[in-house]
Amino acid sequence: MAKEILASVDEQEKRIVILENGRIEDYFFEREGDKPIVNNIYKGIVEDITPALGAVFVNIGLNRKGFLYMDEPAETIFTADARVRGRTIGEVVQKGDVLLVQVSKEPFAGKGARLTTNISLPGKYLVLVPFSKLRGVSKKIVNDSERTRLKEIVSSFKSNYGFIVRTAAVGVSRKELEKDASYLISQWRSLYRRAVRANPPALVFEEHDILLRVVRDYFDERIDRLVVDDRKEFTRIRSFIRSTFPRLLDRVELYRADVPLFELRGVEHQIEEIYSPVVHLPGGGYLIIEETSALTVIDVNSGKFKAIRRPQEEMALMVNCEAAQEIGRQLRLRDIGGIIVIDFIDMKFDAHKSEVLSVLKAALAADKARSEIVSVSPLGLVEMTRERTERTSEARAFTPCPCCSGRGKVKSVKSVAIDLFRKLRYSLRQDRRRKKKVIIKAHETVVRYLKSQKDTLADLRRRFNTETQFVVDNNLGPDKYHLEVVGFVRK
Repeated sequence: MAKEILASVDEQEKRIVILENGRIEDYFFEREGDKPIVNNIYKGIVEDITPALGAVFVNIGLNRKGFLYMDEPAETIFTADARVRGRTIGEVVQKGDVLLVQVSKEPFAGKGARLTTNISLPGKYLVLVPFSKLRGVSKKIVNDSERTRLKEIVSSFKSNYGFIVRTAAVGVSRKELEKDASYLISQWRSLYRRAVRANPPALVFEEHDILLRVVRDYFDERIDRLVVDDRKEFTRIRSFIRSTFPRLLDRVELYRADVPLFELRGVEHQIEEIYSPVVHLPGGGYLIIEETSALTVIDVNSGKFKAIRRPQEEMALMVNCEAAQEIGRQLRLRDIGGIIVIDFIDMKFDAHKSEVLSVLKAALAADKARSEIVSVSPLGLVEMTRERTERTSEARAFTPCPCCSGRGKVKSVKSVAIDLFRKLRYSLRQDRRRKKKVIIKAHETVVRYLKSQKDTLADLRRRFNTETQFVVDNNLGPDKYHLEVVGFVRK
């Protein structure tokens, strides 16, 4: 099964796809001036304490203050007082305190960044937790013997720091794990020295850009090759790999052809499909994915399912299993987080429902973001959550439509005309004694419809002694218009 990473770089944007047999399984992008701040570490100042919200607001040097929950550990407060050990922020924090915090969620929807004092530094195989002595193994590593082996290795490290073994460490030797641990400890000590010297608010650690993050988190023995189309980034990636996991260095290639890499590999069309609300399934069914501010709804439909002669229950099971597999992929591609509700096709048998849930869980297992299937409602809706640290891919790539204000629909021409005539009558009733001229600016489709309403226009002219002038303005949306009453002349 061919698996590869393709990276396309230009001045405005870096894009990376992970392909499996030519099909996109993961997609990442980062634009100039829009780099995420998740995992960045700051030396901040406490500016507000709000017990009613259970939150502490911290100035970390951004436009909006970040917020920190009061039940976070207090060990990162810069003070020699041992009173903070084993205590929470809510128990000891005071306005003006200086502390070290890490961004766990991007600012969005008018809110500041969510912060944590549970500082962590991710490596290739390990995560360093400097303010903890925990030594653990990722829950996604399910093989008992491998879990035991990794736990024994990490427990033997002669260090006062905590470590969590990542899923990439499966099958990795003790020597490589010790090298990763040594690298992370060195990085942390350098970071902390910088933090001690810095005047708050200050950025003391910046997470890698998207290219190096993907290389660190996804490039392993399962990837056949990594292809990048920019020489400078090619050199930077090779330097990073050489210092961290050099055995994979020969799998990195520089793309030199004139045809754009993504065009040559048919990737551009697949990226466009990521943003479509309709996702077609191999058997003829389809998904409809709708994102709202509160949650994401996914509706499963049978469509033109090929096995139309099968019994209804069997057909529903087959479509739902295809849908469950694809939903796991779509959540990754679109980076959808928060609350997700899935409306599968109704099934009668509990065994079939369990099978669909098993397929969905297996599809989610390949996702690095944490997810949890919460329940199946009495109506058969699957309710789940997925970790969200930043805005979805769609939210970062699109802006709300200026015509429909993000609703996805605009008023019909008839509705616009009815609303316009209603407001015009109200305005004209204010003074029936003067002759008036009404100027109506609107989109050409609206103007065309208004002109066709001859009886209504004649009634306005007769009742209100009014002349009407139409002005086509296609800069206005199809459901927007502008009314102006001018030319008041005494009879």
